[in-house]
Amino acid sequence: MSDDIHNFEQRYFTGLKQLESESISEKNKVLIKDFIRFKKGSGTKYSTLSNTVAIAIHVVKRTGKEVDELTERDFFDLIDKLEKEHRCDYNYRKFIKSFFRWKTEDELPKWVKNIKMINKDTPVQPSDILTRDEIDKLLAACTNIMD
Repeated sequence: MSDDIHNFEQRYFTGLKQLESESISEKNKVLIKDFIRFKKGSGTKYSTLSNTVAIAIHVVKRTGKEVDELTERDFFDLIDKLEKEHRCDYNYRKFIKSFFRWKTEDELPKWVKNIKMINKDTPVQPSDILTRDEIDKLLAACTNIMD
């Protein structure tokens, strides 16, 4: 039985099929597939890979550009669109930085180097997280596997 209860491996392959069926340039399809292959070869998990495929497709469709030819202006326009839609831009920023790091072999354009990865504060505090002992007590109290 698989530990992949969220079916990330299947989502990854579905994302790749979606990429093939998208009405984006062949160049973008090849660039995205090559980047994803690199990330997979680097040990990136299926959960991240499936998200990266979806983000890459969104970036290309929202900008209407070849992903390797994005400019600082394109990036700012993308961030503005995401903000207007009240969408989190963290994974878009992460994708663009990571993609250009791969594509340019760490010779990042200045505007990509300057992209800040803005983390949102979480309302969860360390005191809110169950300890190992608390989890063990909960498990011991279960009378049925479904509990």
